[in-house]
Amino acid sequence: MGMSAPVEEVCPADNQDRRDYIITTKIFFGTNRKETHNTRGLSRKHIIEGALESLKNLQLDYVDVIFAHR
Repeated sequence: MGMSAPVEEVCPADNQDRRDYIITTKIFFGTNRKETHNTRGLSRKHIIEGALESLKNLQLDYVDVIFAHR
């Protein structure tokens, strides 16, 4: 399983409710785009973009905790 595997691959689907799990994700200081001063940082814009990308990768509507680090 990759680091951005869908939750269905990680959590068993044996009648478990999504609320039974605490799903976390992390946002890193940089991005995988060309590094410039506008593509790095933990500004509100970058946190939202990172969160949306994580939700897309995990195939979820929400996560419970977002860790942001440099």
